[in-house]
Amino acid sequence: MILALCCIVTDTIAKELDTETISLTLDSAEQQLLSNNPDIAIRHATVANAEAGVQSANTRPNPILSLSTAAIDSHDGIGSGHLGDKRVDSILSLSQVFERGDKRELRTHAATANLAAAQSDLADTLRQQRIAVAAAFYDLLAAQQRAALAVESAHFARRSAKVAETRLAAGDLARIDVARAHTDAARAEADADQAQGDLRQAQTLLAALLDMRKQVSKLRAEGSWPSHTGREASAEFDLDALLARRPDVAAARARVEAALAARDLARAQKSRDVTVGGQVEHNPLNSQPTHSPLYGLSISIPLLFGNDYRGDIAKAETDYTAALETLRKVEIAARTDLVNRNIDVDTLGRRARRFSEELLPEARHAADAAEFSFEHGAMNIGDLLDARRTLKAAEQDTVATQDAYAKALYAWRIELADTVGSAMQETQKK
Repeated sequence: MILALCCIVTDTIAKELDTETISLTLDSAEQQLLSNNPDIAIRHATVANAEAGVQSANTRPNPILSLSTAAIDSHDGIGSGHLGDKRVDSILSLSQVFERGDKRELRTHAATANLAAAQSDLADTLRQQRIAVAAAFYDLLAAQQRAALAVESAHFARRSAKVAETRLAAGDLARIDVARAHTDAARAEADADQAQGDLRQAQTLLAALLDMRKQVSKLRAEGSWPSHTGREASAEFDLDALLARRPDVAAARARVEAALAARDLARAQKSRDVTVGGQVEHNPLNSQPTHSPLYGLSISIPLLFGNDYRGDIAKAETDYTAALETLRKVEIAARTDLVNRNIDVDTLGRRARRFSEELLPEARHAADAAEFSFEHGAMNIGDLLDARRTLKAAEQDTVATQDAYAKALYAWRIELADTVGSAMQETQKK
């Protein structure tokens, strides 16, 4: 009943404020999120960058082709005749670096692990943004209901003030009680104004997440609170399986793998790469009358006298250790987060059920009886205001508890879903 009343009053408020509203369900808000959210777009770009990194890592060094001339006489010049008879020593050479120590494989392994980390980061951003959008959606739904309740409360307060004036004229009520009734009506009007401000703030937050800044005042959450059966929470859920599926944990593990490959790559720098070259030389100045070409081969190996890559190896070792500690930190935080979310679903579900099914109906029944008694002269203004304050507190607590439970339940269901797999599908769609 209260939800239906809130929806009716909220619709009336929306029509008064703007004839054109944009009603969003939670599903449509999620679709808007995937299309417009800048954080998700940035993560998609990061994944594309990591894919390019894999391609770059899995390539061999390019061969080098060079052409040089030498032995040019500064006095007589290069001589006359066609190009082959010029008195110039011409050398054409081709060289190729051959990597040793599996450097290419290690580079590719590290880049592939970084790609996996980027994809898991995308999945984690999707998880976090979906939870954030659901929270903003339910906060807007709660703000709409609070605004509706505030309008209803102000309406009853004004009516009670008019009844107090009538009873004053009939000599049935003291003027001080009439003043208290008018004070309560003024406070209820102020609360309604504050509720409208809270509603606009909730609209602004949801619009920012969905990049709908031009439609802020038109946004309206369309939906209802989830049923609080408490079946989703369980003290026996598989924590290790959920941890293995958490994208932030998967990203941290992928970065450990990348750091390990980078450490091995740094160590592989001690395996000297070999550069093999061949050359063809045309030298008309030699003693051969036919000026036949001369051939040559070269092999070069770096000498690790100046840089033995000791610093690179030490840095890679430190990065690997830091990646391991980061993984441990992320796993601890994720484990705590999962346990707390499960607890929240259980406790908030029972609290929401108690408020909506027990406390609120009793408070509303008492307030209705008080209104009826006051209007018929059977109750003083103090008792009426007490009943109204009790009802207002019950209404606000019920909405707040329903809001908290809805957000906790949605977040828990996200944790139970295969968010990594869904993120991969979203990445492929892009």
